[in-house]
Formats: sequence, C-alpha cells, structure tokens
Amino acid sequence: MESKIAAHQVFATVGEQAWLSPNGCRSLQLSAQIGRAIAAASPDAAIRERLFLKGASSFRRSLESVSSSINQAVESYHTALNRLLKSSVLPGTGGDDEPRSIVERLSPLIAQLSSLREWLEVARRRSHLQSDGIDVLVSAFEDAQLSLDRLPETFGALAHYHRAMRARQNLPVLRNMKSLDLENERGRFVAADEALKKRQREAVRMKLLKSEIPVGTGSGPKRDWTDLQCLRNEFTKQAKHLPIRRLLSRSGRAVVAMKPCFMMSPLSLAKFLSSRSMNFDLLVIDEASQMKPEDSLGGLLRAKKVVVVGDPNQLPPSDFFSRVTPADEGGAENEDESDDIDAESILDWSLKTFHAPRRLKWHYRSRCESLIAFSNREFYSSKLGSYGDLVTFPNAQPESFSIDFVRVNGNYKASRNPAEVARVVEAAIDFMIQHADLPDEEIPTLGIVAINIEQRDAIREEFNRSGRDEAIERYLNACNKGTGKRGPEPFFIKNLENVQGDERDFIMISLTYGPEVGQERVAQRFGPIARSQGHRRLNVLFTRARQRIVLFSSMGSDDVLVSPTTKRGVRVLRDYLRYVEFGRLEVGIATGRDFDSDFERDVRSRLARGAGLSGRSASWRFGVPYRPGGSASRSPDSLYGRRRVRRRRVPQREERAGSRSFARVGSSRERLDHFAGLVDRLVRRCRLTDRSIGVRAS
Repeated sequence: MESKIAAHQVFATVGEQAWLSPNGCRSLQLSAQIGRAIAAASPDAAIRERLFLKGASSFRRSLESVSSSINQAVESYHTALNRLLKSSVLPGTGGDDEPRSIVERLSPLIAQLSSLREWLEVARRRSHLQSDGIDVLVSAFEDAQLSLDRLPETFGALAHYHRAMRARQNLPVLRNMKSLDLENERGRFVAADEALKKRQREAVRMKLLKSEIPVGTGSGPKRDWTDLQCLRNEFTKQAKHLPIRRLLSRSGRAVVAMKPCFMMSPLSLAKFLSSRSMNFDLLVIDEASQMKPEDSLGGLLRAKKVVVVGDPNQLPPSDFFSRVTPADEGGAENEDESDDIDAESILDWSLKTFHAPRRLKWHYRSRCESLIAFSNREFYSSKLGSYGDLVTFPNAQPESFSIDFVRVNGNYKASRNPAEVARVVEAAIDFMIQHADLPDEEIPTLGIVAINIEQRDAIREEFNRSGRDEAIERYLNACNKGTGKRGPEPFFIKNLENVQGDERDFIMISLTYGPEVGQERVAQRFGPIARSQGHRRLNVLFTRARQRIVLFSSMGSDDVLVSPTTKRGVRVLRDYLRYVEFGRLEVGIATGRDFDSDFERDVRSRLARGAGLSGRSASWRFGVPYRPGGSASRSPDSLYGRRRVRRRRVPQREERAGSRSFARVGSSRERLDHFAGLVDRLVRRCRLTDRSIGVRAS
C-alpha cells in the first residue's frame, strides 16, 4: 500500500513528510473537498486554473467577497422587481424575471420617464380602487377598450342597479312583479290615458250640444233676421250671400254657440268681426314674437283673459312684406341694405308687464339631441358655459350627429347661388325617389329653406323643371295625405322669413352666401342674418327638423369674419358652421394673436406639415396655457387677462373627443424629448378628421 501511495503522482509531488503526518493528511482531505466543490461548480477554465495554482487561497477569499456583493445585488434586484410589480408600473413577469428580459420590458417606460410621476399617481389611485373592490370594473373597461370617461356613469348605473335588486328582494310587491306584468300595467295606463282624452273631448262635445243656440228674430223683413234664423236663411241661398262681417254681426251669438273656438289672424279678426259683435272668454296669441302690439289690440279688447305664447329667441316682428318704398325714393335695393324695424312684439310687452312668465322647458321636436344642442346652449342657456336649460331627449345613440354638411363650390351673385340650387334640387329629388315606395307611415317628410326670396324662387323653378317623375308624384301625394300618426305635411320650399312654425322630418338648407365670381374671399354681407335680430332668424332656421338637417354651403366657418362690433347673427352663423364642421360644441377659438415664442411657431408649423394644411377645409387652432415666467405670460395685457388664462384647464393627456384631438405641449426639456412623437400622434388623429366630420366637396 505504501509503495502504491508513494508511486502516486499527487503524493510524489507533496512529498513523503506531508502525507505521512496527521496535518498533511487533513490538508490533503481538505484539498480533495475543495477540488470536488470546484468540479461541481463548473467555473470557467481560467478561474478553475487559478483555483489550483499556488496562492489560490487569496483568490478564493476574493471570490467570497465578490459573491457576497453579488448576493446583496440579487436581493436588491428582487426587492426592486417586487416593488415594480406592486406599483403596477410593470405588468406581471409570467415567471420570466431575468434582468435582460426585465430591461427590455422597461425600455419603453424609460423613454416616457417624464410622465412617471403621473403614472405613479394613477397606480396609487388604482391600488385604492383595488382595496375597495372596484378594480374589476376598471380592468373590464380596459379589456373592452372602452372610454374611461364613461366609467363614473357606468359605476353609478351599477350601484343603482344593485340597490334596485336589493329593494326588489326585500319588497314582496317588487319581488313578485314580472316583466310581463309591468308591460301589461304600462299598456293599461296608456289605454286609460287615451280613453280619458277621448272622454274629455266627448264631455266637451256633449256640453256644447246641450247648450241652447239662440234662435233670434225670424219675422219681419229678412234684413232684420238674427242668429239662427238668419243662418238658416243664408243656408238656403244660392247667391247673394251676406258679407261675412255682416253675417257675424247679425248671427254672432248663434255662431259662437255652435263653434265656440275661432282661429283667426289679426287681419282677419279686424276684417270679419265688428268691435261690438262678439267677445271671447279667452284669447290665445300664438307665435307672439312676430306680432306687433298694435296688431293684437283687436283681440285684446274682445277677450276677458289672455294667454300669450311665444319664444323671444325666434322671429321678431318684421317689415319684410311691408317694404314698399322704391329704391329711387330712399328705399333699400335689397334686403342686405335694410335694417330691422324699431318695434317690439306683444310678447316683449307681456314679458315686461307680467314678471312671472311660465316657461316650457321640454323640447319635443328633435329626435336627435344634436339638432337642438347648438340652440339650447346659444339661446336657451341661463348660465354662461352651460349646455342650455331645455330638457332634451337623447336618442339611443348618444354619439350620433344628425347634421350633414355639404360643401358646394358655388358663387353668390345677384342674391342667388346657382350651384347650390342645382345641388339642393338634386338631393331633394334623390331623397323623394329613395323614399317614395315606403309605406305611408314610414315616409319621412321634407322641407327646403333658403336664406332669401331670390334663392327660394330659383330652387322652386329648378324643382318644377326637374321634378317630373312618377316616384316624385307618389312621394308628394303621400305627404299631402297624411297618416294615422301625423296629419298632412306637404313638401315646401320657403325662405327664412316665413318658415317659423313649420317642421318636417328632414330639412335641407341652402345657405346661399359664398364668394362672388372671380373672388376668393366671401363678402361680409349676410342679408337678414346681419340685421340686429339676425340671430333669432337663425335659431328658427336651425330648429325645424325632427330627424336630420342637410346644410348646403359655399363657405366654411373661417370665411365668416367676426370682430367685437359684429352683429350677433353673424357670430352665431360662424359658430354654427364650426359646430357642423367639427360635430362638437367645444372647439377652439382663433385669437388672432401672433406667436409668443419660436416654440409655439414650431409646434404649429410641424403640425401643418404633417397634416397637410394646404387645400384642407378644416381649421386649426392652438392654445398655450399660462406659465409664470414663460413666454405665454407676456401675452395678456392685464391682471384680469392673466387670471382668466391661468384658470383655463388644458388636458394633461391626449384626449380623443369626436373629431378633435387635444394635447398639452410645454417647453420644458422633458416635454421636448417626446415632442416629435406627440406631433406624430396628433397628425395621425387629425388626418381622421375629414372622415369623421363627413364634409363633402364638389
């Protein structure tokens, strides 16, 4: 054995004294253990070689120190990784926690490091939602890619739903109610309501039938006969009837007993009723905003009570049909050069006299909220910035927009626009042919409104010339007949001044104005719209449709120039055009100011280059929020202006609102770092604007 050991290479190297002594054996045993550990660790060849060389003990101590530092780093790495996972900044790793993989996933977030504070705030709020058990709803919205703007109302709806379910479980009456029972109850209520209306009409009819009709005098000369005797005598005549005024004067009591309700215009009232022939218990003046006080006196003097009904935001009393002064005698050559008469209506007088008017707040006509939204905010808003006081009824699609804007390449000449005439008539004929074969109850009615008489007459002439088709005749006859759900609503072509009181399912509007031949800019002459009550005329024009408006125009909102001295009607025209172009009420405002810094100019130019502004009909408007010490702070000239700008809220993140996109662009270094990417996103969204607005050019 000793000879074999002595012959082994290892022991021959260490020497006989080393392996024969106890310390030497222990050293050899320890060396063997180290060797096995090194072999099990499988280090690189260079490290393994150094571990077996002389002086390896100091190298091993260095490795132990380094490994301790590495262990601490790994622990710190896992701690940081867990913090990232808990903060929701980094989604779940899926078991792959290798540093290289984590770095790759964090690289996009590092590029957006400037928004880290906002993101951490979102994560903090998200953790609160999770602790309250609401995070499931947020996650469902994100998975379905729904707009988070609808989250509050959805949460409210769910809360109300669960409260209703709890109430239903606790109350036997509700718990035992089935949907069929509820529908039956609704049906019974509707039937009872309709039956009540019929019985009320029958009750009025029976009361009238029971009333005595004054017989009057039926003897002596027939010229002295009165009341029923006089009427019977007139019924038997074939000719030489009494004039209506004399007939009502002699038989007024009998006529009122048989027909107690009279519907008359002020002129008819004065023409057919003498001042002493008959009086009324109640006088109702409808469309009172158009009636002059002097025209209403005849009815007021004949009534015991008066109800004045009208809208102070609709057409005022007009001299439109009473301008008889020739131009060479000082009269206006056309409506553009005339002005409103200086007169108030009976409605204005009533509002001043009776200080507690009752206001109707339900808007019943428009079946899509977008048809009344503009007027509701512009004319019926009692509080600045609100969306109006009228109670409107949105349809089943809240985001729908029922106004079509058809851009026409037309010219305005001699109060007419031939291109618009052709386009309007073509669209009307196509509309009639398309709907002519529908059941009568489903045929939508149509009306055309022009701004002035000349354009109205031109449209009538073109329609009479082109509208010769059997389908058009069927459509017109169906509208003239009416159905069980609506009365006759014949097709009409009217001008702005005489359309008040009319309504149709579809309204086509010829705006008429545009650039003159050979001119690029639109002359700022807008006829009755530019008069002192022009905004009231536009309110009537914009609220005639039940289902849809088709607006034909040879100009856009940027063609209407507005200054501090501009009449309200012109400003309303500009705002309405902008409303139909963008499809939203909230749009930017062109301030007309120059750029305050090169940064602002660069933002605008880069957006313009990216979106291709040349030949584009949509307009661009940019605003820079107030920054203390920044270039924008020099723009307001007063403390009031600065405070107003400071109070403005510009969105912190990009928001998509219909066809508009907003983004906050600051001039700090971290904002400039991702400015190019922000511009690219804005440009991509803005390029969608034309498709979402629905503007068509011809």
